[in-house]
Amino acid sequence: REKTQRTAIRPNVAQPAIAPLERSSPNFILLPFGIVLSLALAGGIGLATELLDKSVRTTQDITRHLDVAMLGAIPDIDDEETKIPRVETATRDVPRSMVAEAFRRVRTTLQFAAPADRQRTVVVTSPVPQDGKTTIASNLAIVQAQSGRRVLLIDANLRRPEIQRVFEGVSQQGLTNILVSDGTLATAVSRTKIPNLDVMGSGPLPPNPIDLLTGNTA
Repeated sequence: REKTQRTAIRPNVAQPAIAPLERSSPNFILLPFGIVLSLALAGGIGLATELLDKSVRTTQDITRHLDVAMLGAIPDIDDEETKIPRVETATRDVPRSMVAEAFRRVRTTLQFAAPADRQRTVVVTSPVPQDGKTTIASNLAIVQAQSGRRVLLIDANLRRPEIQRVFEGVSQQGLTNILVSDGTLATAVSRTKIPNLDVMGSGPLPPNPIDLLTGNTA
């Protein structure tokens, strides 16, 4: 079989090999410079990616990208060792929990953020639904009332109001009745079981909340 293959394959020499003039070997002097240049290039790419990344993953990202001060951070309820029956009223139901303590820190930071006369109104909002607006607003209102301040919690969510679910006995009249001059504060505001805390519900939901909030109906 080997003889048959040798006769079947007949290689032809196209050009004879040329012997090298000298021996070639790696330049060990340039090797460290190549390593340093590679590391610098990799670090530059990583730094550029970090600077161009506008994602918000940590509290430091909020301060860096939005240029606003952080009032505090509320821990995830799943990390809470104490059982919380309802997170919307955690500061009242479980005052010794980590969540309640975090809201009290936010209250303290908020008090030192500006003079008291400039903090008569605090707005709680978010870019998308189910971000925790009701949880933040209700707990913050509770801790403010617990500190001795008179608080009126107004549910201005005219699409998915939740304050009447959190607090019992909220009047059917609310913010929309006040905006269309169909009620008074006495009928729209409801007292809660928490001292110093009153609640105003959203009231009847309008077909187009934007027109009601931006119009001159009040």
